[in-house]
Amino acid sequence: MENGSDIGPGPPDLLFPQLSNEIEGWGGWKPGFVDYMFLAFNTSTAFSPTDTAVLSKRIKSLTIIQSSLSLVIVAARAISIA
Repeated sequence: MENGSDIGPGPPDLLFPQLSNEIEGWGGWKPGFVDYMFLAFNTSTAFSPTDTAVLSKRIKSLTIIQSSLSLVIVAARAISIA
């Protein structure tokens, strides 16, 4: 299984649902820009990934940073700091 990027072979960082099952019509599917944007949007608004499994420590760390920044921005706006 590829990790969805052209960085090189290795274990995947993210596991999209389309990659985890043999779903008819989805053979050879690879995540694109919109898939990553959808993941980023869900992470920022729900403060957690929803349908995509975060597998590697690198992506887990980046997801924590993204969610933390979103939470700080929302909290700052709520108390009118920003």
